[in-house]
Amino acid sequence: MPRRHVGFVESNRSGSGFDALRAARTLGLHVTFFHSGLDRFHATPGGTEVLRDCVDDFVACPTHELEPLLVAVKEVHARRPFDALLSVADYEVVPAAEAARQLGLPGPDPQAVRVARNKADQRRRCAEAGVPIPAFRAVTTAEEAVRAAAEIGLPCVVKAADETAGIHVMRCQTPADVAAGVQAVLADPTTARGQARHPEVLVEECLVGFEVSVEVLAEGTSVQVLGVTDKNLAGIDRFVEVGHTFPSALPGPVRDELARAAVAATRAVGFDLGMAHVELKWTADGPKLIEINPRPAGDQITELMDRSLGLSTMELVIRQYLGESVGPV
Repeated sequence: MPRRHVGFVESNRSGSGFDALRAARTLGLHVTFFHSGLDRFHATPGGTEVLRDCVDDFVACPTHELEPLLVAVKEVHARRPFDALLSVADYEVVPAAEAARQLGLPGPDPQAVRVARNKADQRRRCAEAGVPIPAFRAVTTAEEAVRAAAEIGLPCVVKAADETAGIHVMRCQTPADVAAGVQAVLADPTTARGQARHPEVLVEECLVGFEVSVEVLAEGTSVQVLGVTDKNLAGIDRFVEVGHTFPSALPGPVRDELARAAVAATRAVGFDLGMAHVELKWTADGPKLIEINPRPAGDQITELMDRSLGLSTMELVIRQYLGESVGPV
């Protein structure tokens, strides 16, 4: 009997991506890896070994654009039908979700993933749903940004709506900082993966508090919390994650409030299948959402979870994409 077939559209290189490929191999799946170049994976410690040991077929194509990705995926699907198609890489989760939907495969609602990936749309959706969020404005010019900062108060945070890993995110102390931060985003016409830049830039309240992420697993309308991760941050006027602890050492009632806010945010954007990495701060006013990432956590957080919970989180996700219900974890 032929092995079930799963396609991966790219991979992150900081934990869950390689873990997902290993989990697919453990599950005995035939793995096709869609990529736009393998050099960055070979340059990552362990990357060459994971690709060699866990991938059966490689397909090169522009993975960050839906139409060429669809052409490549459909060509492979015609020869050997996919049982699942997914991505755990930030910039590719939207085209992967859309491609899976067009093939009739299980996957999250592409529009929900699109909203979650666009921080401006994500903010608006969460505001409508009453999720606790920082004060924000979505602007398109440096002049608008300076006015927004005056309304919100300094220091504030400027961030691109469509980046990840802290790219184009900075704490601004002065109006000049705000203008420079927004101009830097607007002067960069594409994302780090070459996708056309969203025209809006966020100017937000600078939250003061203890930062965490809440790792959730969605399945339809059910959203279960797998745990809360404490974050250690560094950087002057930047937000660089330098360490993580799972499970969180925060008091139980605080973790519960953070978890409730994360579930509310996940439901607000409509994310309905797989793992999401929801970042929040515990402030003097309670939990405040930083952002929702519609993919598993990076930075070895999934490894911390697996060791703590005694399971493979990536196996759970792949089984969901294969059409299985994983139930309560």
